[in-house]
Amino acid sequence: MDEHDAEDDDCAFCLGREAAHQGASESANPYVREDVEVGSIEWYETDFALWELGHGLGTKEPGGVPWYAQKGVGSAE
Repeated sequence: MDEHDAEDDDCAFCLGREAAHQGASESANPYVREDVEVGSIEWYETDFALWELGHGLGTKEPGGVPWYAQKGVGSAE
């Protein structure tokens, strides 16, 4: 298993989470919804679904990005 890089600019999950922190709505998902069954393994492998999952998590994090994940703070530098 590859280690996740939080600085990866094309991480759909990370981009969705960041969009939620910036106040974007779920309709701001930039990825095209693929024709696969929602909830299937294939669904969760799509960038569309990963962005939605990240957005959903990001909307539940009070105060936006946690202090330790902010650029220039702690290990996120």
